[in-house]
Amino acid sequence: MKLLSCADKLANIRDIINDHERQGKSFWNKFNATRNDQAWYYNSMIESIAFGDELITDMPAFKEFKKCVKGIFGEQDP
Repeated sequence: MKLLSCADKLANIRDIINDHERQGKSFWNKFNATRNDQAWYYNSMIESIAFGDELITDMPAFKEFKKCVKGIFGEQDP
């Protein structure tokens, strides 16, 4: 289940990155949540997916998801 959730979030964050590259800062205006709220959400997903018995942190999909989140939002405090 975690891998499926990670794959879904990875697809979403890739879309965000692509749209942001095309539209620039104005891209964030299309969301109901602020950029900071989005950053919190995606960083929370990293923590949630990484925690628990089903460890997938060594899987390529998780590593790519984490890299994409850090790339678009930067490092965030937990």
